[in-house]
Amino acid sequence: MRKPFLKSITLFALLFSASAANANNNEIVFNCFTKNKKEIKIVKNGDKFTYSFGKINLKPDISLTRHESQLTSYAWKGIGKDMPYGVTFQNGEYSYTVYETIARDYSGDEVQVEISRGVYVEKNGKSIANISCLDGTAIHSDLQEIAETYSSN
Repeated sequence: MRKPFLKSITLFALLFSASAANANNNEIVFNCFTKNKKEIKIVKNGDKFTYSFGKINLKPDISLTRHESQLTSYAWKGIGKDMPYGVTFQNGEYSYTVYETIARDYSGDEVQVEISRGVYVEKNGKSIANISCLDGTAIHSDLQEIAETYSSN
């Protein structure tokens, strides 16, 4: 009587641990929230990145998964007071560039820093939207590291 029960417990434990291991491979590398209560998010899983945009905790309006070799990005080149970083996901005639810009102002006694984040949406190379993150809502932001690692500029 005990063997089927033990087999069931063992099988459940294996399935649970495999599921948990798979879930742990997903690393949120960027996310923030917009004024319309939507989330901009990039998740890394191995050598793939997924961009998603949509209502918080609901199925996203858009979700694009791309291999790291399919990403285009730009990173600050060490010149100028603004430090821009961005990663672009292409989807046919549309492109979605998740960005972060660190603007530095040296005019006063102390350096003032302003950070802007969001997503630029383009259709056939023409800007159709710039959706900004609310200040202070970026929970994760590794765009600098991603952009520098996969920089195409």
